[in-house]
Amino acid sequence: MSQPPTPYQPYGGSAYEPPRSAPIPPAPPVPQVAPAAPFAQPVPPAAPFAQPAQPVPPSAQQPPPVPPYAHPAAAPPAGPVGVPQPSPADTGRPRGRKRRVFGILATISAVVPLVLAGGLTYAAIKNHRIQTGNDAFAAVAWHNLRTEEVFPDFLRDPYLTGEQPQGWARQGLAEQKDCRGVLADKLTEAVIAQGCVSVLRATYVHVGGDMAATVALAVVGSYQQATEIAEELGSERVPMVVPMAVPGTAAAGWSRKLAYAGRARSVGLATNSPPYVAAITVGPLDPRRQYGKLPGDWAISGRSEQKLYQGVADELVGGYARTFDHLANGR
Repeated sequence: MSQPPTPYQPYGGSAYEPPRSAPIPPAPPVPQVAPAAPFAQPVPPAAPFAQPAQPVPPSAQQPPPVPPYAHPAAAPPAGPVGVPQPSPADTGRPRGRKRRVFGILATISAVVPLVLAGGLTYAAIKNHRIQTGNDAFAAVAWHNLRTEEVFPDFLRDPYLTGEQPQGWARQGLAEQKDCRGVLADKLTEAVIAQGCVSVLRATYVHVGGDMAATVALAVVGSYQQATEIAEELGSERVPMVVPMAVPGTAAAGWSRKLAYAGRARSVGLATNSPPYVAAITVGPLDPRRQYGKLPGDWAISGRSEQKLYQGVADELVGGYARTFDHLANGR
């Protein structure tokens, strides 16, 4: 049985023993830094006479709970722990106030021009509908207006609201004449007695080509004098104007022997109306027979043909008188 080796001994000394080191103390615990609470509550002040709390040894401290994961955007702003921090959007004013103010201003700037435009349009329409007369111009309208305006291309009744009857087309205009030789004898005497100044004439043909009419406008001293002439000759249905033929037109054969009916009336409807008398002569354009004189059993129908032209004369002179009054007074 072998013996255990003898410990090495230096020369002249005892056996070597390694020196003993001092015991190594345990490492101090690493302090844990707790993250800031999402919404820290203010720390209440300590009691006035409270005794200071005894420090708790690190080994007895409980590790703080780990907070749940929160999105970085939801983390509260950095600041002193325990002091409530204001919200980033908290500026002391109601949220969105500036935005609402700008929205209101933008709406006003967009609506105001529309309101102004609507007001101007309404005023223009209202002023357009205002009908005023000009007595000074109406009295000289026959002289200041062109002859084409005094006698329009087509005769229309401006006050007829329904369907217009078949029109009359102008064939020619006569030069301005004095008050003699262009009107029927009775009408000539009447207008001269009432201060006649001039007579204007134009010839029209019905669109059907079967009738012709010569229209005259006699200028007298006043509207009152014109109404006196109309009252004197108001019951007359005979030709009032000398027919005026227009060569090269459908009215080239229009003459006295074809003049069957007529009428005279004043122009205007009130005491401030212009001083004019409108007169007319109407008749057929076919010279091959005499209307109103039928042979044999048809003779009874002759008066109906004459009444036909009388009705045409009434309608046509009335429409022309209203047309010229509308033109002279700007109605």
